[in-house]
Amino acid sequence: MTKTAHTSTKPSSNSDITPLKTVIIVMILLVSLIGWLMGFWVFGEPISLTTFINESLQSDSQLAWQWSRVLGVVAYLLFWLSVMTGLMIGSKNANTWFARGTALDWHRFFGSSAIITAVLHAMILYFDGYLSPSVGELLIPFGISGLDTTKRIFAGIGQLALYLSIIITLGHHAKTLIRPELWRYIHATALLAYASIVAHGLFVGSDSTSLWLGWLYFFSNAILGTVLCYRVIQLNTSSRPTDA
Repeated sequence: MTKTAHTSTKPSSNSDITPLKTVIIVMILLVSLIGWLMGFWVFGEPISLTTFINESLQSDSQLAWQWSRVLGVVAYLLFWLSVMTGLMIGSKNANTWFARGTALDWHRFFGSSAIITAVLHAMILYFDGYLSPSVGELLIPFGISGLDTTKRIFAGIGQLALYLSIIITLGHHAKTLIRPELWRYIHATALLAYASIVAHGLFVGSDSTSLWLGWLYFFSNAILGTVLCYRVIQLNTSSRPTDA
């Protein structure tokens, strides 16, 4: 009597979503490039490719500034996705949006991608001929001397938010080494870091007064606020004792 082989369904592993993550990274790079090129057409004079190459080689080129603007928006979207996926972890509806067991993977992926993009957003300004910040000014909060007082404050808030995000991300990888209570306190600051990132974008970003960016902030945070309220209601409902 022969045994018949049978297949069993297993939860999706990390390898199942790796190709999709690669596609997302490529899309982010393409969006950055297209957005940067569109910056010359929407916010400045249309230029030919020859003029663009020549201007890129000039010491006062806006190349770094344009890239920083685009990377700032991309970093914001990645932080938003990180918070959104974080709110979905443990939700009853998580499997509607993610393959079973992958919500945490996506949360970490978006968080790490956001930090990398935010670091590039900041450090590329070192090559900006107009602002000309030093490495120390880019690293030390509230230290960029080329900004007015208001923008310097909110630039510093953004720098602190980035450092806090790095601490949270490192905590994800080291939470087995620290007390659970301490990790909960650290992770609870994620929403504070996100709110600081939004404030940084609104008060420092050169495109913050643009209608398209205003609507982007409004709709994205309206969705996030709705999901946050829903999760709070879910947690309160699940924590109530049931009648015997």
